[in-house]
Amino acid sequence: MGEREDMLAEVRERVDRVSATGDGSAVMDPVASVLSRNLAAMCDVGSGTDPEAEYTLGWLHFYRAQSLPPAQAATARELAVRLFAWCFIKGTRDTGELPQPLLATLAGAVLPFAAGTLERARANMDPAGQQFAETLYRRILACLPEADPERALCLSHLSVALLLRYGRTLATADADEAVEMARTAVRAAAPHPPLLAPSLNNLGLVLRARFEHTGVLADLDAAVDFLRDAVRTAAADATGRAGSLLQLSRALEVRYENTNALTDLDEAIETARTAVLTAPDHPDRTSHLATLGGALAMRYQRTGVLADLDEAVETGRAALRNVPERWPHAATHLSSLAATLLTRFEHTAVRADLDEAVELGRAAVRSLPAYYPAVDHALYLFALARTLLVRAEHPPAVAGDLDEAVAALDAALEGTRDDHLHRTAYRTHLGAALLQRAKVTGNGQDRERALAELRQMAEHVTTPPRIRVATARTVAQLTAASEPARAAKLLEQAVMTLPEVAPRRLGRGDRQHALGTLAAGLAADAAALALADTSVPEPEDRAARALSMVEAGRAVLLSQALDTRSDLTALRQQHSALAARFVELREALDRDAEPAPLTGGGPAGGQR
Repeated sequence: MGEREDMLAEVRERVDRVSATGDGSAVMDPVASVLSRNLAAMCDVGSGTDPEAEYTLGWLHFYRAQSLPPAQAATARELAVRLFAWCFIKGTRDTGELPQPLLATLAGAVLPFAAGTLERARANMDPAGQQFAETLYRRILACLPEADPERALCLSHLSVALLLRYGRTLATADADEAVEMARTAVRAAAPHPPLLAPSLNNLGLVLRARFEHTGVLADLDAAVDFLRDAVRTAAADATGRAGSLLQLSRALEVRYENTNALTDLDEAIETARTAVLTAPDHPDRTSHLATLGGALAMRYQRTGVLADLDEAVETGRAALRNVPERWPHAATHLSSLAATLLTRFEHTAVRADLDEAVELGRAAVRSLPAYYPAVDHALYLFALARTLLVRAEHPPAVAGDLDEAVAALDAALEGTRDDHLHRTAYRTHLGAALLQRAKVTGNGQDRERALAELRQMAEHVTTPPRIRVATARTVAQLTAASEPARAAKLLEQAVMTLPEVAPRRLGRGDRQHALGTLAAGLAADAAALALADTSVPEPEDRAARALSMVEAGRAVLLSQALDTRSDLTALRQQHSALAARFVELREALDRDAEPAPLTGGGPAGGQR
């Protein structure tokens, strides 16, 4: 054996003797001290390169602490914790093989290392690092007492690690565990105010992420509520509050995109402005500016106020100026500014904005690190394809734009699972791109493939109602002459889908905007196709079907104008008190919710 093996064997023999007899003299004599110093120097103890030596010396110093006076014992215990740390981190020893009285201290000592590991793995999209962080956090949790305040932080970070795993696997069980872990973190943080805001923030983040994959709106509503709580709770911490404001703004934007509630978008903008002003030196200021710019551009699309759009462009440029050189996540800000410039082009027709948007979109795709998941690459490919399709519609045409758009959309679909929420948008745009290319080239195969894609979007119940109705109209217009029966059926389904386009949760103005031009003439077109549908042999039956479509369309529009649901006459006649209570509750549910104020401190009100 070599010198290292000889010294390690002698130290191990002394440790085993103490373990067997309870007599600490074997680790207290001068020879033991010299052995431990020499072995530590030879093995570079503390670096994690020799876990066996660190493990053995850790036990030596733990046993020494049992026999030393209090002050010296504390020093020996600290040294033992440092020596055992790498065994704990790497899992080279089961926690049952470590001194049980040290486990809680050891778990707390490695928390900063775990947090740094998780952050690096998240930033670098490193799957192995993410899995390592998750395993380490589970080990830490198993050793922390239930009452330890560090548990809240550990649970919250573990929920983020689980969310990252969900991003890799898209397994519903992973998303559900991430949400449950984040909820547990909030409960654990409730008695410890400094830990509550970050726990609420992570819960909101996890819920929003699950919504973006599943489309369950209740998750998004809950995310907004928890993020508002996080903002209120973090009032005294400018940096933490700015981070929660940023997440709240993003959640409100997503909810606006899915419900068309203008109050959400207005609040998103004011929240993002507050984030920018709250912490002007925040390390994530680039994201704050980009989020504000994106929300302003979105509001322009709703209201048409050009000042919002110009501010959005300038804010987006400021965000890009703040991006560090060779930063791996620059794609987000490149793509965001591209989208804003595209919107301004659609208002002003200044070609330079459109051309710059295309180049920024290409730069965003090029800048994506290879370790980004395919589902993230798909988002940027989709954004580039949208911009290319717009340019293809505006002369002078640029050779290859349509081919590049189709290729980008095909790649986006290839990188996205069949049940992913964004897949609908990718397929809808692919259908549009193929139709556009078919018009230019006369390629019949492009046209047939486009119609197949669009029909599936129009007929599938999981497609968002607005897209279902709009796509059904497009397909019906294209196929009315060749397939009148199928076109009539599509428009009939579209008319019946209109109530889903403007749900009762929206205020009246938002419902009217949601219907907009989507409903205009739809029932009449459906009725005309029904009358022409010779697959229904009897003219009287065709007329009855056409009339039912006209009446269904009128009923939707009339209900929006009068704000009615259904006839309560029978209920009032038989149970007047019950009818009155129903109306009272209905009006309370329909009342537009006031956004929560973003000032004030104090803990979040209750747990959900």
